[in-house]
Order: sequence, then structure tokens, then C-alpha cells
Amino acid sequence: MEPLIAAGLALVGTVLAVAAGFWQWRRTQAHESGSAYRAHRVAALEEVWNALSDLEERLRSQVMRGEADGEMASLRYQEEIGRVNMLVLRRSPFLLTDEQDLAQRYLYRLIEINTMIRVGPQDRALDDASAMSRGDSGWWDSTMEQPPQASIVAFAATDLQRLRRELGGRYAAVVQGTVD
Repeated sequence: MEPLIAAGLALVGTVLAVAAGFWQWRRTQAHESGSAYRAHRVAALEEVWNALSDLEERLRSQVMRGEADGEMASLRYQEEIGRVNMLVLRRSPFLLTDEQDLAQRYLYRLIEINTMIRVGPQDRALDDASAMSRGDSGWWDSTMEQPPQASIVAFAATDLQRLRRELGGRYAAVVQGTVD
């Protein structure tokens, strides 16, 4: 009877050891797949952030240099919009819905502000917007904050700054690991 008890205990010990090993292996796999997903999220947010920042920099630089916004420039905007939209679509498995929405709103605010500055206001009573349409857009060149009630352009610029802070904050939080 003693050999049977010893064999039974050995069997139970072996089964427990195998179960513990399997459990540890599953935990490790889950951790590694979570780490891989997080790395993909960071890369996706970085790619979207860089695309939007590069576009904003190009648009601001063109205004600062006084480059005309001819037909070719308008076509380039359409290409840029399409490129960023496709980037967001391609990276969507790793972007939360609100991050995709933030990226889209950021993109359209950029184009909207740039268009308003270059085309000029429909209502010429808006003196600051009129000055901006002539190239006196110091706030756009320097990122100075404007009171949102100053004009339609200032309202859009205030919203753009808020979107930049929100998307940039999310990107930083994901990189730091404080948000999944």
C-alpha cells in the first residue's frame, strides 16, 4: 500500500508541477503579446503624430514664407488629407476610436485654418482675419494663443491647440505606459 501512496503522491506532484508550468507559460505569453500590442500602439501613435506635426509645420512655414496657395498647393492638401486618412485607417487596429477622431479633427482644423488664412475672410469686418489673409498672421507663425472670440480663425486655432494638447498628451501617456 505504501508504494501506491508514494506513486499517487508522485503523480499528483507531477501534475501540479506541469499545471504550474503551463500557467506560468500562459502568463508569460499574455505579457509578451500585451507588450507587443503596446509597442504597436506606440508606433502607430508616433506615426500619426509625426504625420500631423509635419503637415502643420509645412503649412505654417508656407504662410511664413508668403508662398502663394495656387491650385497645385490645394491639390497637395488633398493628397496630404488622403495620406493621413489612409495612415489612420492602416493603423486603426492600434488606435482607440477617440484617437482616430482626434487625428481626423486635428487634420481638418489644420486645413481649415490654412485655407482661412490664405483665402481671407468672407466677412471683411473681421480685422484680424483680414490682416491674416494679407500674411500678417504672426500668431500662426509663432503659435501665440488668441482669444477664441477674436475671430472665426482664432476660434479654429484655439480648437487646434486643444486637439494638439489632447492627442500629444495621449501619445506621451502611451509612451510612458500610464495609459494602455
